[in-house]
Amino acid sequence: MINKVLKLTKLCANLILENGGETYRAEDCVMHLCRSLGFEDFDVSATPTGVMISVCDSSGVYHSVIGRVLSRTVNLTKIDTVNSISRGIISGNITVDDGIAGLEALTKPEKSKWFFPIFPGLSSGFFTALFGGSIFDFGAALFCGVTVSYITRLLFRGNNMHSFFNNTISGMIITLFALISARIFGMGSADKIILGSMMPLFPGLLMVNAIRDSISGDLLSGGARALESLISAASLAIGAAVILNLWSIIL
Repeated sequence: MINKVLKLTKLCANLILENGGETYRAEDCVMHLCRSLGFEDFDVSATPTGVMISVCDSSGVYHSVIGRVLSRTVNLTKIDTVNSISRGIISGNITVDDGIAGLEALTKPEKSKWFFPIFPGLSSGFFTALFGGSIFDFGAALFCGVTVSYITRLLFRGNNMHSFFNNTISGMIITLFALISARIFGMGSADKIILGSMMPLFPGLLMVNAIRDSISGDLLSGGARALESLISAASLAIGAAVILNLWSIIL
């Protein structure tokens, strides 16, 4: 039983951390599960890169498990599913075995849908319109957002690479496309196209999680997330700066 509990709690914590959840949320989920399953002596410590769980059985022997978080993304649907499964186990409506099976299904890689990049494109277009862009700017940003999403998916699919490289290449593609489209058609604002297309890539949720972790007392996690968000934002600026400098030199 103890091994199943450790596996269950590790899966819950890992899935929360991997899909954009806060560290305190992962720890809270593990603590509620342990209490509901009859364990009184346990401890959990989560960071953005992993979780450590220790549980004491009825004979006084401690059992521990470490879960490493290798990749992080934003998938609130998975977090909601983890919460639903954990609440079902706590209320007794779901068994531990069924909970483990449901969580393991969430760890399997999802098939990439062809229409997924359309949504970043729409987000880019509407951000551009929000910043006062014209119809041309809206269409250019929409096309740019879709193109960047497709290209980065092809380049980084299956690679656990840091978002620094993803954002740097995205910033370069966005800036180059905006400058070329404004120059060829002789209309629109390259600045607004660049700004609107970059907005979906800014680490807003990451910064919010950094603030929430810091407020809840997880200063290590909050500081790490804040630094990661700054690096992600800086990588976008670096990509844009490289293209702008090359553009000014060439033209």
